[in-house]
Amino acid sequence: MEGLHPYRLKPNAGNPREVVLAKLWKEESKANLLEHLFTVPCSEDDKDKSRHSHQFGWYKTPLGDVQDRDRIVAATIVQWLGSPVGFSFLNEAIKKCGYRIVPIENGRHK
Repeated sequence: MEGLHPYRLKPNAGNPREVVLAKLWKEESKANLLEHLFTVPCSEDDKDKSRHSHQFGWYKTPLGDVQDRDRIVAATIVQWLGSPVGFSFLNEAIKKCGYRIVPIENGRHK
């Protein structure tokens, strides 16, 4: 599912980072990633009531079923991270974690 601003993903209309992030999210989200992100482990007592089984234990969805609106919001935010403002936010967050984003050219750091 696409975000709210798919016009920004057209050739020569958008930012290449937005295009890459949107495409990657589209691929990742095919595996029901949001459903997984919206689940939490069950207690032993709740295991019988759980709708989800997971390889690491039993899980339940605390927020209910994932809807199209949730998918659109997630896709929009991921695409936004590639925009100038979103990328600045991402860069600042990564810097505060002790890392930095370094451009690469021909497979090597500049």
